[in-house]
Amino acid sequence: MFRKILVCLDGSSLSEQILQYASEEALGPDKDIVLLRAVPLSHSTTIAVPGVISSVPPSPGPQQLAAEETEAKEYLDAKAESLKKIGIKVECVVAVGNAGDEIVNYADKNKVDLIAIATHGRSGIKRMLFGSVTEHVIKNSKLPILLIKPK
Repeated sequence: MFRKILVCLDGSSLSEQILQYASEEALGPDKDIVLLRAVPLSHSTTIAVPGVISSVPPSPGPQQLAAEETEAKEYLDAKAESLKKIGIKVECVVAVGNAGDEIVNYADKNKVDLIAIATHGRSGIKRMLFGSVTEHVIKNSKLPILLIKPK
């Protein structure tokens, strides 16, 4: 049913827990996995001022962005190796920009059948400050989504 599965990773052990479920779904002929990791164009720095919480997004320089893209590619390649060993066809994609937008855009433009993602389970102030990539994907994608809450 699902031939092309987009697996969203952010480099954390929490996000990696989706790999077990996605790999089970991808076993079999004519199925493959795309591992995607987004590298943000800016990194928010939270500034605490009495009574005010603000976030200032500095733009990374070209060298920093290139280094982050290289690190993301190496990370994905390492994750892909373990999947290839069990016979899964894997492609790695590093996207630059807002993670939620990049996931939805990639899925729409590349004939993805299923998006697989793990939630970090943030709530309250953390969710307000950091947002939720998973929530963005759920609200903005029309594709089926395999979602897990990591242990």
